Amino acid sequence: MAGFFSKLKDGVAKTADKAQLTLEVTKLSSQINGIKKDIDALYTQIGEQVYQAYAQGDLSLAEAEIVRHGQAIGQHQDTITELEAKIRELRNEKTCPDCSTVVAADIRFCSSCGHKFDFTPPPAAVEPGAEAPVEGSQEQVLILEPELEAELASEEERIRADEPCASCGEPVAPGVRYCTHCGHDQQAVE
Repeated sequence: MAGFFSKLKDGVAKTADKAQLTLEVTKLSSQINGIKKDIDALYTQIGEQVYQAYAQGDLSLAEAEIVRHGQAIGQHQDTITELEAKIRELRNEKTCPDCSTVVAADIRFCSSCGHKFDFTPPPAAVEPGAEAPVEGSQEQVLILEPELEAELASEEERIRADEPCASCGEPVAPGVRYCTHCGHDQQAVE
């Protein structure tokens, strides 16, 4: 019974972590949207400069402003790239260099194209075989919010729906072409 409450406590902690993650990602996404608005304003200014130079019959008059605004746009795009990388890091994701699919950071093979990633497993936080300590001598009952209870149930259903890889036996989500553990093509005829 203690194992159940330990798992339940872990589930609640994970939900709190997800809420914090969502907040961080929302902040970064808001920054990205603000920068994109700044880029749009720069595009508008470039257009106005080009039209004014055209109206005066000499497009070279706009060249210095176009270069200045173009450099600012490039800096903004670099900032967006950095913020998007922070979002992927927070979500524990990476982008496949072959097909640009966003995948979990800990997988070895892209689920879309089969690209093999360099992989080094993270160090274990708890030694294998160690049991989590049980707090207190009395059992405690946690009452979950309906949303959390539904989320935990749907995650359990998703895990049960995963089919084992024909090559390594690890679970593979429905519709995924390549196993993220061994890279085996799930659509290959055995």
